[in-house]
Amino acid sequence: MSCLRLLLYSSDGRRQIVGSCFPGDLFGFALDDRDCTPEARADLELMAYPGAAFVRSTKGRPDPLMQVAQRCLGH
Repeated sequence: MSCLRLLLYSSDGRRQIVGSCFPGDLFGFALDDRDCTPEARADLELMAYPGAAFVRSTKGRPDPLMQVAQRCLGH
């Protein structure tokens, strides 16, 4: 199973694992001031979705937007 670790680096170079992502998980939403660095444990395929394109794809329906917001807040 593919796994992506989310890391924070301290000013002295130490790293802290702050999360893990598995197939189907979302990451990369800026909800706070911390910038996480992703690190893959094996080859994997990522898909990027620009925010504006995602909003357009929901056709104004609030349910998909709320689901994404709830998943992001869970990370």
